[in-house]
Amino acid sequence: MQAKAERQHRWEIEAALHPIDQEEKQRLYDAKMVVKKQQQAQLEERLNMAMAIGLRVVVDLDFLNVQTIRQIATIYGTMKKSSFSNLLSLHLASYGGDVATFCDQKGAQSWKVTRHNQPVHDLFPNNNVVFLSPDAPTALTAVDPDTVYVVGGIVDRTVRKSQSLAKAHGWAIRTARLPVQEHLRVKSHVLNIDTVVLALLEVHNHGDWKRAFESVLPKRLLRPDESQ
Repeated sequence: MQAKAERQHRWEIEAALHPIDQEEKQRLYDAKMVVKKQQQAQLEERLNMAMAIGLRVVVDLDFLNVQTIRQIATIYGTMKKSSFSNLLSLHLASYGGDVATFCDQKGAQSWKVTRHNQPVHDLFPNNNVVFLSPDAPTALTAVDPDTVYVVGGIVDRTVRKSQSLAKAHGWAIRTARLPVQEHLRVKSHVLNIDTVVLALLEVHNHGDWKRAFESVLPKRLLRPDESQ
């Protein structure tokens, strides 16, 4: 209580020495609001541009659970704060019925993403699609702006081995895995969807896989000699 009283006393002395009238306070507040609105408008423009022409990344909501939505929210929040020039065009596939209701309850209705009722294989020509799976034999070497990348909404603690790989093969869609082992020593190559998508965001902007993985991989996945 004494410390609080001392702070209040110092504030009163400062206010007496440097008075700011209400008109000046209002002017400063108005200027701050103008800047805030400008920043919001710029962000809206960036997100709208990303939806229209950004690298297309689809989250397959056939694998939906609570953790999936939380991680998509993490992706979207990171994109809003990102300084990268090229943001992603995020798509949610199989967004309908109970899935849509569940997602909307979690706030997804306000996101600048494209929602599709249809499953992935009905949205894009198969030859334009790559389904990312940790079990795929082929590593993704580069990000192609004309390719649609699909991520199954599976989180690492609920993985069923080869589930996304089997699904992609059933649809005759190409598969690839992120080249994690080629660049870092890790305890597991199975990644959360937010890690996968944010790695794509990084590589899409600077092209360096190692830098991307060092930026987005949780420290718990790195072997001791990589986490120093």
